[in-house]
Amino acid sequence: RAEVGGLRIAAPQGGRVNVSVFDLSGRRVLTAQAGDGEVVSTAALVPGVYVARLGAGSAAATVKFVVR
Repeated sequence: RAEVGGLRIAAPQGGRVNVSVFDLSGRRVLTAQAGDGEVVSTAALVPGVYVARLGAGSAAATVKFVVR
């Protein structure tokens, strides 16, 4: 979930999630690992639209978000 200053992670069964953030040109601009409830900071990103790929085990999700 996008929130001011970052992405709050909801991990399955309290596990860890691999986070990859891409700009709209497809370039990876951030990678991180986070646990349930942790926030991955987006403070270093310039304002714009991004896509985050979140993966944990065989589960994956993609989220589009805006940095202002």
